[in-house]
Amino acid sequence: MHDAATWMANATMSGAAIEIEKAPDPARPGTIDLLAKNVPVTDPFRWGLYFGDIVQNLRGALDHLAFALADKDSPGRGEDRDTQFIIVPDAAGFQKASWHLKHLSQPHKDLIEAEQPYVRQPADVAIHPLSMLEHYSNIDKHRVIHIVAFGSDLFSWGNPTPFRPKNAKLTSQAIYENPLGEGVKLMTVTVEKDDPNGPAPDIELESVLFAPTLALGPGMLVKHVGPNLIRYVAEVVERFAGQF
Repeated sequence: MHDAATWMANATMSGAAIEIEKAPDPARPGTIDLLAKNVPVTDPFRWGLYFGDIVQNLRGALDHLAFALADKDSPGRGEDRDTQFIIVPDAAGFQKASWHLKHLSQPHKDLIEAEQPYVRQPADVAIHPLSMLEHYSNIDKHRVIHIVAFGSDLFSWGNPTPFRPKNAKLTSQAIYENPLGEGVKLMTVTVEKDDPNGPAPDIELESVLFAPTLALGPGMLVKHVGPNLIRYVAEVVERFAGQF
């Protein structure tokens, strides 16, 4: 799963490196726009297939976890087509679907319920990572997940900031969730002189990574959707490590 997270974070649309161009705005002194350059052409349908594979692998990882618990609790149960790691929006739904956990001990059923979105994040069940995973999984089982745009976010890899100031203090920065394309504005940075007697303020970029952002509908950019789901599912699996 961590390999998949790395793939999602480093992937470009055809393998070519996306470059960043600094574009100081003469009309706004101290303002620097960061533009995307060398952006290859993409096929949104292809990215929908890739994302669907990731979703189903993550969903399958949770079901494998439930099967492993069933193997431990009911080793002689015979053919089992019922066990799965259920994901539901509320306690009533959990009770209704609990027959999928009939081969698990009560402590293990309780652990699975403790991972449910309505327990972990009762105020925002619909946007909990497992709710999103279940939603995307159900879409992908019956049709292709449609990616309508490919966005990009600028962030630092292992550093507090992706910027190295040159006689500059960063006073503001704005990140844009624009669909990725040639010359599109990714970010605007505003700087002012650190030393009034020094050279004009500037920034250099270092340790910069562009993470894919998939848009699942017009105006619906889901930031880092692949790595977010991968990371969360990995955390769920790790929480069960002591059961084996």
